[in-house]
Amino acid sequence: MIVDCAVYRDGHRLQAEAMPLVEAARQREAARQREAGAFVWVGTFDPTPAELAEIRDTFGLHDLAVQDAKKFHLQPKVEQYDDGVQLVILRTARYDDDREEIDFGEISVYLSPGFVITIEQLTKLSTVFLPLTFVTGFFGQNFGWLVDNIGSLGTFLVFGVGALVIPCVALLVWFRMTARRRALVITSSDAPMAEAIPD
Repeated sequence: MIVDCAVYRDGHRLQAEAMPLVEAARQREAARQREAGAFVWVGTFDPTPAELAEIRDTFGLHDLAVQDAKKFHLQPKVEQYDDGVQLVILRTARYDDDREEIDFGEISVYLSPGFVITIEQLTKLSTVFLPLTFVTGFFGQNFGWLVDNIGSLGTFLVFGVGALVIPCVALLVWFRMTARRRALVITSSDAPMAEAIPD
């Protein structure tokens, strides 16, 4: 979703409301021809492929730069592309007090003399490893009991594989519910946010 789009000149925002990408690019070009120091800032959060394509086409980004922003990266990095465009990828972590969880994410920043585009994406990498962590913790803390009480393959399958399958199924259900909610928010952008997400 495109969160905001605005033209800045000499550090000051030129309009109060967010504007369409094409209009922001047009105004930036007009302001740059009059005087230096004008640029467009576009802020996005988990953008759709169509939004990324629109940003790419409007600002002339290289296809590889856009593809790079779609991928999850294990390390921060800086890439140089044509026309002085740089892609800076940063890792983020934020603690959510209400859920008592840490959200890991990534921010891709396209920098050029004429624009700054930020793409923030949340990643679920740590959540994927949750079942494995649970199983290794369970077996590690209960090793003595397991050696004494698991004598057959069937018992091992119930405790070992069952302890891995249950969290995996729970994560799959959670991922699908999250994807449906996100799809509802995107498709009903005319409705208020509170009405778009069911409780």
